[in-house]
Amino acid sequence: MSYVNKDTIMSHDPSATLRAIAADPYNGWSERQPGRRAIGVLCTYAPVEVLHAAGLVPVRLMPGATSAGLAGADRHLQTYTCAIARGVLAAATAGQWQWLAGVVFPHTCDTIQALADVWREARPASYVGTLVGPVAVESPAAETYLVAELRRFIADLEAHLGLTVTDDALRASIHAYNENRRLLLDLRGRLPYSDWLTFALAGQIMPIEEHTGLLMALAQGSLLSRGKEPGVQVVLVGAVLDDPALPAFIQELGASVVDDDLCTGRRAVETRVDETRADPVLALARRELRRPPCPARYAPGQPPAERLVRLAQDSHAHGVILLQQKFCEPHAFDLPALRAALDRAGISHLTLDMEGSALDGALRTRVQAFLELLQ
Repeated sequence: MSYVNKDTIMSHDPSATLRAIAADPYNGWSERQPGRRAIGVLCTYAPVEVLHAAGLVPVRLMPGATSAGLAGADRHLQTYTCAIARGVLAAATAGQWQWLAGVVFPHTCDTIQALADVWREARPASYVGTLVGPVAVESPAAETYLVAELRRFIADLEAHLGLTVTDDALRASIHAYNENRRLLLDLRGRLPYSDWLTFALAGQIMPIEEHTGLLMALAQGSLLSRGKEPGVQVVLVGAVLDDPALPAFIQELGASVVDDDLCTGRRAVETRVDETRADPVLALARRELRRPPCPARYAPGQPPAERLVRLAQDSHAHGVILLQQKFCEPHAFDLPALRAALDRAGISHLTLDMEGSALDGALRTRVQAFLELLQ
């Protein structure tokens, strides 16, 4: 693939610019961002504000956006490891992402945590940062622990990459990401979901200020206030969806995605950091502990089944599509409770077993049949 040329990036059409970046996010990244240092992240629990305050550009590593396949990971990971971890590692071992200053691995699931050690072996010259957040996010000790862990991570980042993270820089970064999340949330209901996801994914691999500027231009353009979507309306639920092909296919069938509970969607943007806190590290810790948790976190006060039913009911969805990544144990553990809660609420649902974001013929047939049943 050829990287996005500068004429496209500087186009006056923010929609075209964001689409071009999302379509080819990594190839030629350094040429598009001269003088900038990028650092890879693998999860929305990565402290992007800290990385930004250090002068780095956090870049989400998405296997669906690479052409490496999965075979290159077989020397390091079992074939029953999820396609996200295998795809990212395969791309790295194939020589992609050499321009990264390093990669940050938050401890969300055991696979991602183990991938940090594998990465050190496979890419010994690369900086590997880890951040082990609390699993029991409602524990009385969680906040104290997470603040200490964030400070340890900052010190490690500074020592290994020769950078400095000041409180003032951290406050500025918090403000920048808060504004970006606010704009993304505002645009969710004003764009077709496949477009919104495309634009959100583009923002995860470019400087946040540039992305915010494009979102502001987009918000002032003509793609606004789409109104009530016709036809069947569904909610997407799962882990990572790094390709808008599925929601685009749903729209082709005359249906629409009206909400989501995805790591690359709502969970990434709906909670902002409290900018009134004097200690920015404490503010970051509190956001992580209070955001809607993914299944790799334990938060009995925020039952995921109740949250899903509420999302479906509030969005007036006709059904829910559960995107289950093969071999993803945390999300698989949640599935029985989610499906039982949807059944009790009288909400139709479909579970798609996916490997990565590939939308093959069998999955298309199942989605089409489900949508027809909801009509």
